[in-house]
Amino acid sequence: MVLHCEEEGETTAGKLAKVMGRDKGKITRFVDRLEAGGFLSRRSDPRDHRLQIIKTTNRGRRVAPHLRFRFEEVRRQFFQGILNVDIDRFEVLLAQLHANAERLCAEKARKGASS
Repeated sequence: MVLHCEEEGETTAGKLAKVMGRDKGKITRFVDRLEAGGFLSRRSDPRDHRLQIIKTTNRGRRVAPHLRFRFEEVRRQFFQGILNVDIDRFEVLLAQLHANAERLCAEKARKGASS
């Protein structure tokens, strides 16, 4: 989450929830912990005070390169021995599964709303 905020410059809990595939409540609780640790900060959006703008702090920006390096190292180890073309296909497959799951959830919600 720190890396995403660092890359985006600023974001909201709703956008983080969508990108990370989590509900907004879980994201908010995680942001609370990262804010308490001094990695993220929040402020009200001047255009819509209901929204909180989330940004990395100086501390978050300092740890971001270390986090990026560690994530890449784990990713490299995880995919060791697997061809890049297969990894690419796997990512496309996961994206399609995610899109299908979102579509099914939306259809279920529509059917539930019409009952």
